[in-house]
Amino acid sequence: PAFGKIVQLMGFDRYDDPDAFLLGKTIERRLAPAWPLHLDHLRFETGPDSTGDPGLWVWAFVAESGEHDTEAFHSAAEAIEVVLNPVTREVAPDRWPYILFRSTLDQLEPEAVTR
Repeated sequence: PAFGKIVQLMGFDRYDDPDAFLLGKTIERRLAPAWPLHLDHLRFETGPDSTGDPGLWVWAFVAESGEHDTEAFHSAAEAIEVVLNPVTREVAPDRWPYILFRSTLDQLEPEAVTR
């Protein structure tokens, strides 16, 4: 049980690889003082994009409860992007950032998204 709690606290399910872990933790620390209101959590993946250049995929999960409200979702995503994009570019200047938004109501896993 103790080990399970440690694994849960570390959030290994949110980081696809060691680089994603390092970059993701750094991004989360930088966001902490100004964490966007509707940002529930982030997931990270690194690797080559379709052109072979290094990329950083960030899935931003927008907190929603009840029914999906498209207008509220887009408004929250825009507010999150304004804060997340500059931090992502600062932390990983050598990687192209791909920021994708998902609702916490959405059951899609990032692995199901094709690059």
